[in-house]
Amino acid sequence: MKNSWVVFVILVGCSSSGSDAGGTSGRLENCNGMTTVLARGEGTTEGCIADEGEAVAVGCAGEALADSVQVCAEKDGQKYWGRAYGAVQMLDGFTACDDPQPELCSLSTCELPLTNYSSVCSLEDTKIQWRCGESDLDENCCKRATCSSNEDCGAEEHCDSVSTYAARNCFFNESGTCGCEGTLGGPQVMVCVPD
Repeated sequence: MKNSWVVFVILVGCSSSGSDAGGTSGRLENCNGMTTVLARGEGTTEGCIADEGEAVAVGCAGEALADSVQVCAEKDGQKYWGRAYGAVQMLDGFTACDDPQPELCSLSTCELPLTNYSSVCSLEDTKIQWRCGESDLDENCCKRATCSSNEDCGAEEHCDSVSTYAARNCFFNESGTCGCEGTLGGPQVMVCVPD
């Protein structure tokens, strides 16, 4: 399975130290005009992505695609995840993997699954991009409980209609800035919100 990721892709040419352009065994020393793919690694807790820390260059993207695809890379036993708009060739020392992207560590404890949402950005940037606290996600970026009336909600909460995203994937562009795919366009949903 070929994985890939990053933001604006222009294929200009590359210098390679060998291999196929598919992304599993390619070894590049630098991207030379291709788009650098940045990813974030696992947190101190296994099975989640670190909430903070520098993004790591794991590969180079070319062959522009209309939709982004997940990138999973591994080096020295550490896994990294991101997304790209082109087929990715790994930088020297990284190998492609096909592990599904886990949640950010802070979001891995949410009671309700974050269906259609994914992020490898910092928790702070993710909160801004997902409009946490203003949508179907609470201030901690966890899904709010659905409801049909105020009686379904807890103390100091009421049932209200909020906007949702049809999908929201957040990842790094080549400069290391967090950007996201997806716009408000999902259905209005009734959820419990604070009074």
